[in-house]
This record gives sequence, C-alpha cells and structure tokens, in this order.
Amino acid sequence: MSKKALPIATVALVLTTLFAFLLIASCAGKQEPDLSIEISEPKTGEQFYTFQEVFIKSVISGNESWSRVELWVNNQLIRSDTAARIQSNHVTQSWLPLQALPTLLEVRVYNRAGTKYVSDDIAISIIDKPNTLTPEPTPMPGEPTPSNVPTQENCTTAATLLADLSIPSGTELKPGERFTKSWRIHNNGTCDWVDYKLVYISGSLMGGNSPSLLRTVKADEVIDIALELVAPSFPGEYTGVWKIQTDKGTLLNTELMYRIIIPAPTATPSPTATQTPTPTPTFTPTATATLVPTATHTATPQPTLEPTPTGPYTLIAMNPQDIARGAAVELSVSCNDVGGQAISGGYTVTDGITVQASQLVENGWSIIAKNNSNQKQRISVHVTCLIDQNLKRQLQSLSATATPNETTELEIDSTGMVAGVGYALDPNNRLTLLTLDSETYKAKMTVHNPTNQEIEFSLQNISLSQSTYQNRTVFTRTDKIKPGETKQINLSCNHGLALGATFENPNNLMININRPTLNGWLFEVKNKTFTEQDFISTLICFDDGSKTIQPIDDFQLQ
Repeated sequence: MSKKALPIATVALVLTTLFAFLLIASCAGKQEPDLSIEISEPKTGEQFYTFQEVFIKSVISGNESWSRVELWVNNQLIRSDTAARIQSNHVTQSWLPLQALPTLLEVRVYNRAGTKYVSDDIAISIIDKPNTLTPEPTPMPGEPTPSNVPTQENCTTAATLLADLSIPSGTELKPGERFTKSWRIHNNGTCDWVDYKLVYISGSLMGGNSPSLLRTVKADEVIDIALELVAPSFPGEYTGVWKIQTDKGTLLNTELMYRIIIPAPTATPSPTATQTPTPTPTFTPTATATLVPTATHTATPQPTLEPTPTGPYTLIAMNPQDIARGAAVELSVSCNDVGGQAISGGYTVTDGITVQASQLVENGWSIIAKNNSNQKQRISVHVTCLIDQNLKRQLQSLSATATPNETTELEIDSTGMVAGVGYALDPNNRLTLLTLDSETYKAKMTVHNPTNQEIEFSLQNISLSQSTYQNRTVFTRTDKIKPGETKQINLSCNHGLALGATFENPNNLMININRPTLNGWLFEVKNKTFTEQDFISTLICFDDGSKTIQPIDDFQLQ
C-alpha cells in the first residue's frame, strides 16, 4: 500500500499551528512577577560627598498595585512615599548624607495592603569633600599690611534658640501652601560663625534648601534664620528638624524644629466620588508629637484613593523643655493627643543632667531629671505610641530596697510578652543603674548602692497580653567605647515594629540619649574613664513572624 505525501501547504499550516501553541504555552508559563523594584541610579560603587543630596531613582514593575515606597539607609528608614503622591512607577527619592562612611541604600515597595514588600539595594560610599586652598589676598598698593588676626582654634561654639518667629508649633496650613519658617538664634559661644550652614536632619524636608549657607555671625550676636517651605498635600501632622553646622562639619546641639497640621477636608457633596486619603502607616522621626504619613512634599494636592492601614504601626511623640541650673523637674509626654497606647519611651539630655526615672505614667512617658550644671539646659522626653486595634497592654510595677554597699537585682514576670521596661531610682541620685534588661516574659534591672543606707527603687514591666504581632525578636550588640569617646548607637528593626530597648552598662558610662527613633532606638554614651569600656544594647521588635529578621549593625563595602 503506497503512502501519499501531504501537501506542502498543509505541512506548513500544521507546523505554524504547533509553533503558535508552543509559544502560547511558553508565555503562559512565564508570568510577570507580582511586584518588583529596581534601583536604576546610582550604581553600586559610586562615591558621593557629605552634605550633598543623593537622588535615588527606582523603577517599579509587576502586575500588582502598590501602596508606598520606602528608602532605607544603613538599615534606617529615611522616607516613605505613597503611590497616591507619586502617580508613577518611576520613583525619585533624595537623601542628605551627614557622615563619611560605607553606605547601603535599600528601597522597599509594599503591596496595596501594605503588609508585604520586595526590595532592591546597592552599596555606595560617602566621602568628605576635599578642602580647596584659597590663596592669600594680595594687599592693594598703599593698603596697610594686615596684622596678625587672632585665630578661632581655642574658641567655643554654642547656639541658643531665643524665639520661634513664625509658624508656631501646630499651625494649620492648606495642602501645598508655601510658608516661611523662621527662628531667632543667639551665638552664645566665643567663635564667629564663618561659612556655617543650616542643614536638614530629620522629618519632612518640605522643599527646604539644605545645606543653606548662613551669613557671618559674630560671637554674642543674634541672627534670624528663615526657611522657605511647602506644606505636604495630604492630611496629617508633619515635623522637621534642622541644625547649624560649623565650617568643620560639626553639628551644634540646638534643634530648629517646625510642626504643622494639614487638616482633613470636611465631607461635602461632590459630582465625583472621592475618598479622603488615609495616611500610610510610617514611623516618625524625632520631633514633636506627630504622625508622618509621607515625609515629602508636593506643590499640588492629589485627592486619589489610598489603601487603609491594615496592620499596627507606631507614632513617636516628644516634649522638649528647658531646665534651670540646679533644678529637678518631671517632664512628660502623652499618647492621647496622637493616638495609640504608650509602650516605651526615653530621653535626650546633655552633660550635667542626671535622669532619676524613665517610666510609663498613665498613657504617656515621664522622666525625672536634675540639672547639675551651672547653666540652663534643654532636655526632651520621648514616647512610643502603638496603634493596634487588637492591643491589650499590661503594666506591672514592683519596688525593692537596694542593700547598702552591694548590687541588687529586681525582676518582674508577666503573662504577656515584654515590650518596654521603665524604672525609677532615688531622687538624690545615689544609686547606679547597671542593667535594664528583659526576657520574653520577664523584665529586670540591676542597681549598685555605694552608700551605707538602704535605698528604694522600682521597676516596670510593660507587656502585650494581646496584639496583632505575636512574634517577639531581640537584637543585641556590644560596642566598645574608647576613653574620652562619645558614641551614638543606632538600632533598627528591618521588619515589624521596634517597641522598646534595654541596655547593660556595668561601668556606668554616661547615657545622654536613650530614646525611640524611626522604627528603632538611639543611644548616645560617653566614656569619661581612662580605659575602653563595653556598652551592650538590645532592641525589642515585634512582627507577624512571616519573615526572618536580619539586623545590619555595621555595613562594610567589600
């Protein structure tokens, strides 16, 4: 039986059909990822100068909508931008580097619910800008030769905030409104301010120019400093912190702050259905009581739909106050004005201030401090406020007596997981706080009593008996503080929420800063001894257990 060959046209049709089928099957198997982000600029290995803005450009792709993009620098959250504000999958975020060090830049894009994210990161290097030599001016003919001018090598730098001249704290502004914030500053040091700058530190930049060169200010002179700013477009409370930087790059301690409110629009009939944007839950930098939904600005409001927060988030509130020399004060800050329940807190003080208590009081945080210096000093109290509809907080307190000339330990067990720890020492500052520590269901502290008298002290265990996040993780790091060194220690959770921190300070180093930050904690310790000392700090993080947390303490370029 003979076989007939198929016509060429038929074979071609069969092959074409088969190829199309295989192509479709292949395409069906290669589905685009749900969500991804890639940093397009800068590139790994690039170098940038301190105090010059770095612009990070990212591209978002995928078939899932997203809610916000966060920029992290060395595991510290710098800013958060919402999809409603950007209105594009091409995102540009800026950051001002203040220190020369290897730097890890990370961008995170969150899904529409705001519960999961994907990320991309690059490694860059921040370096100090080289000094350029300026030739000595040649005297004009007939002009007398300049005599020796006293140098400023041995002078002191200091600044005091005399007054807020405009936009009082809590001023309500319209979305996108331009405004001028100004302060009156006294140069109360002995150095003239030559080539000093005003630089952005934290919070919402609002279009401010950083760094801004200041005019020359003589010692003991008063200067008015003004910033041209633009209010953000979305309802909420916004703050920003700026400082004065010397010609050597040192930052003066005085914080220049602003706090504004963009009120939510009232519901009115409209031909187009709109929804008041709901703030994306982000973490607040150190500033007055505030929720920062977007730490950026836009000149024109964009009333578009935005996802409602689905998980817990935190707010940071603070209350600064001047304390007269020799005075002892109790300073408090409450979560009632910003929402949520107080979980932990801390303080910012300067040399000469001793903190005798740092503890939970009602729905806020309170410190008792004494100014042992010979001049007025500014101190601040800070509180972490947790917003969680499933939250049930427990507070357990216990007092004990410190044995004379011995070390005494106090512990409190709890049924809930420990989130924060508070304490109170004696008013006369005779006890030394050596450790403030916690385990999952236990808070503890150790004090040393160098006197011959029994002295009472107390401990607080602040725990969560019920919350949305049930996974508790702690990160502990040890820092070696050299003789005479003052060192800042930044701790951060890269997943979940930072709720509290503890420390071990067996050699009684001076702790000037012990406070919550943007989803983390900041310590500043000073070693006044002649030998190197250890300081051990621990950060308490809560999350949903869906991702393993890997802390980044010190990033090094390879």
